[in-house]
Amino acid sequence: MKKNFNKILLVLILFFSFLVRIYSLEKIPPSLNWDEVSHGYNAYSIIKTGKDEWGITLPLIFRAYGDYKLPFYIYLTTIPV
Repeated sequence: MKKNFNKILLVLILFFSFLVRIYSLEKIPPSLNWDEVSHGYNAYSIIKTGKDEWGITLPLIFRAYGDYKLPFYIYLTTIPV
């Protein structure tokens, strides 16, 4: 009986958390942040030209908005783009 209760409780928690995550997904968040846009643009630029937004071929550190970003996340972003 206890095992069934735990399974049902787990399913209910997962279902509730899923509903909370997708509620008003088109409105929340209202827009992308500047660093998210920078990552997306650099990933798109790497796919199309093999260079970042500054024209550097396959950089090891990305420069964006006066900040330097590590390449791991940007190169991973190129996979679904």
